[in-house]
Formats: sequence, structure tokens, C-alpha cells
Amino acid sequence: MRKSLSKNEIRKKASDYLLNYCGSLNQNEKLLLIYDETTENLIPLLENAAASVTTFIEKTKIEILSQHGLEPPLNVSKKMLESNLILALTHKSLAHTKARSNACNKGARYLSLAEYSLDVLENEAIFGVKKNKLSLLKKMETILNEGKIVKVKTNLGTNLELNIDKRIANNCPGFVQKPGELGSPPDMEVNISPIEDYSFGKLIVDGSITHPRLGLLKNPISLDIFKGKISKISGMQESKELKKIFNELNNPKTKVLAELGIGFNDKAKLCGNMLIDEGAANCIHFGFGSNSTVGGKNEVSFHLDFIVKNANLFVDNELIIKEGKPLI
Repeated sequence: MRKSLSKNEIRKKASDYLLNYCGSLNQNEKLLLIYDETTENLIPLLENAAASVTTFIEKTKIEILSQHGLEPPLNVSKKMLESNLILALTHKSLAHTKARSNACNKGARYLSLAEYSLDVLENEAIFGVKKNKLSLLKKMETILNEGKIVKVKTNLGTNLELNIDKRIANNCPGFVQKPGELGSPPDMEVNISPIEDYSFGKLIVDGSITHPRLGLLKNPISLDIFKGKISKISGMQESKELKKIFNELNNPKTKVLAELGIGFNDKAKLCGNMLIDEGAANCIHFGFGSNSTVGGKNEVSFHLDFIVKNANLFVDNELIIKEGKPLI
């Protein structure tokens, strides 16, 4: 009978997997660990995993950011430019920042590990990141790059049309190998930024909304989309909380439908955590807010993902995903 691993053994194994398999850490590369007080307890695990590969390990702690997409301090941005591999273990994501974009443009590989915790490190979804799935993601990337109109429909009533003409898809397989690549293990996805003022229809969100005040949904939330923005939110208690979040932000750019993403991680199960949920197989997600660093034109310090289960997705009237499962 196979012996089950202890929590400490799982954490060590996952730390090694993140750095060496997902991050492709090479001997004597410059590794930068960015963290805040929510992830401070993860740093010794990652340091120990990295120490056998490189001696150039730098740690930098920042204040907890109030929302995804806010720029890090200037001194941290400079350190990012000098690094080969960056692990950003901040509570709020830095993936949609100019600092991350600039570092990647200079050749840094970047693992965006927002909202990480010991629980995430113990989640089997990390080991669902597999390099042998890359060809499948590349096929989806090509379909989106060549497509013009996407239609999404579900049995719950989603009926949405998006324009992706001349937009370039992002292949995010959950690992980084080449200079400039961005990954967010356990997230495995292909995404694209639709034309900002051309999304129309109804979106019924039945999976999760990756915000600490929402998470896994007990009841679906209905969003009316008109000219690329949320025009109406309806549903039960969760919809009231979502309205409060947008009202507090008080910025119409936060309501822009900025991303369509398709998940491929078979081991990821919806739980309310952003990096697990948006990469979950049989799910697609819609990001609202910022997309200016990933191929779009909407620049705002906010990005929030909405997960939809078992959707039918058409590209130029061809069925590409049937009830959540890719037909490629």
C-alpha cells in the first residue's frame, strides 16, 4: 500500500515543482521572491527548494495592496528588471502591471502567484500543470488568433457575443521556459482580450467570482453586457455584494469586459481561489477591468475574474467547446 505524504512533504514537493518544473530555474540564475505578510510563511519553503540550484536569491517584502493590478514600489520594479526568474507571492496580483510587463520585456520569466497560501501549496491542482498539454493550448491559441466573433451560450441562459478580430491570444500553460514568459501555476489557460466596446448579451455566472467577498457562488449572478460594459447586475444576495464592489470602485473602466479565458487544468476544482479557478478544466472565465498589459486597451488598476461552467463556445459559428469540453 502506497504511503500518503505528510503536509510538510507535500509542501516541499510543491515548492520544488513550482521552482524547477513550472519556473525552469537554472543554475546560478537570479531569483527574486516578492511577498507580503500574507505569504511570508511560504518563503522559507521556496528558499530551501531554490538553494540547491542557485545562490542568487533575493527576497523583497511589500505592503499588502488593496486590489489587483496596482504597481509595486519603484525599488521593487527595479529589482524585477535585474532578475531571471520572479515569483510574485503577493496577495493581490501584479500580473497586470507595467512593472511586470517591463521585466518580461527585458527577459525575466515571471510566475504570478497571487493569493497563495499553504492551502494552495497543498492543493493537487499545482501538479495538474503538465508540459505535454502545451500542444492543446497552442491549438486553442491559433483558433482565437484566427477568429473574429465569439459566441458563448449555456443552459442557464448565457447568450453573449464578443469581437476578437485582430486581437492576439495569450497562451498561459502554467510554466515558463523562455525569457519573457508569464505563468500562473496552477492556472493553465488560453485567453484573449475582446474589443472593449463590442460585447453584447447576457452572462450568467454560475461558478465563482474570485473576490474575497464572493468566491464560490451558491446562486447564479446575471450580468447584462452592452457595448462592452456591465449595464445591469441581478440575482440573489451575491449580486448585491457585487454591486457594492463596483459602486465602491466608482470607475466605469472596471466594468469593461476585458478578457475571455479557457481553462485546461484537470486537477483544478473550483474553490474561490483565482489561480485555481480560472485554470479549471471544463470552465471558461471572463475578466473585467484591466487588459492593457495583455493585448487590450483598457487601463485601470482592477481585474476580476468570473467563472462559468459547462459553456458552449463558438468561434465564427464553429462549435469549439461543447458543455465545457474543447473539441480540438
